[in-house]
Amino acid sequence: MEIKVQHNIKKFTANLNKFKRVDIPKVNYAAMNETAKKVVHMEKLGMKKHFDRPRPTTVKSVFFIPAKRNKMFARITFRHWAQEFIHRNIVGGVRAVTNTAVPTVNARLNQFGNIPGRRTGVVKRNQFIATINNIYGVWERNKRTNALKIIHRFETNPVYESIYPFYRIAKKTTNTFFPRNYNRIAKYYIKKAGYRVR
Repeated sequence: MEIKVQHNIKKFTANLNKFKRVDIPKVNYAAMNETAKKVVHMEKLGMKKHFDRPRPTTVKSVFFIPAKRNKMFARITFRHWAQEFIHRNIVGGVRAVTNTAVPTVNARLNQFGNIPGRRTGVVKRNQFIATINNIYGVWERNKRTNALKIIHRFETNPVYESIYPFYRIAKKTTNTFFPRNYNRIAKYYIKKAGYRVR
């Protein structure tokens, strides 16, 4: 998923046409890129707010592809490896997977809220896979009391909620900062072209 940082350029460039020596296209794409940089910053803050202890690499996965003279938009997107995970948290819906381990309140998770060593297997020592009381998952037996507790449930096609307002953050940030960036950058290039700026 991605979003493009664009705006009603005609509305902003109308007053610049009288400054013949000003490089208007450069003003346009420079303002878009400054705004896109701000959007990326706000999206990172959004992930830290809405995700449960996101990994630093997940937060850093959002970036922007800058606008250019022949491409009048900046694209906000995510690294390829993070696309599926981020998308599920933006739009919600069903993840097509069979018997994926979902941690319970009994699970010991790492600092990012994930199952440690998941790639090597979710079953650790003193644990075993079984269906008990119609619950299929990873169980653990207390050696002293012989009591059982569920560590991870195995779920098929788990449903995810929409928790990350990616598009709302991008739209609000663009609407707030693009006019400011445009005016500031336009004044800079007007002055650079030799015109007086009020």
